[in-house]
Amino acid sequence: MSVFNLAKPDRPIEVGVILMNGETEILDVAPVDMLHCFSKKFIETLPEEWVSEDVKAQALDLNFHWVSEVGSAKQSRLTSAISLVPTHSFETCPPLDVVLISAHNVGYTPNDAELAFVRKAWNNCSAFLTICAGVKVAVQAGILGGKTATAPRFIINTLRRQSQSIN
Repeated sequence: MSVFNLAKPDRPIEVGVILMNGETEILDVAPVDMLHCFSKKFIETLPEEWVSEDVKAQALDLNFHWVSEVGSAKQSRLTSAISLVPTHSFETCPPLDVVLISAHNVGYTPNDAELAFVRKAWNNCSAFLTICAGVKVAVQAGILGGKTATAPRFIINTLRRQSQSIN
């Protein structure tokens, strides 16, 4: 992982949601919107009665990226019949400081290009968040060895069998 200081950023923070080619669970990508709530773009729209100028001055300069293997060439599928046009492909995505990966549909196996991009994102980022079964992608990419990871209780034993080097 990179050493960019998220607590004292000296440039915009690049936040990316990596979408697999399977169907992504919309609930699991929703946490990215929590980060959006701290962004200058959002905070500046709030009236001073709600948020003081002092708090507004602390808002973060955040850029958001929705990333898939082929980017905008193909819409990504999310649950509840939502389609999303990714902003970047693996090839065009800038280095990400914060990465979020969510669960995808049961039975989908990430391909080699997806796993390679996850490894690349891991090496460049300062924060790597997996939501729900999104941790399976990180396990399959082989990036969690020697790390402590969390997962939904119902898949913990399966993940431990797949990678015994993860705490």
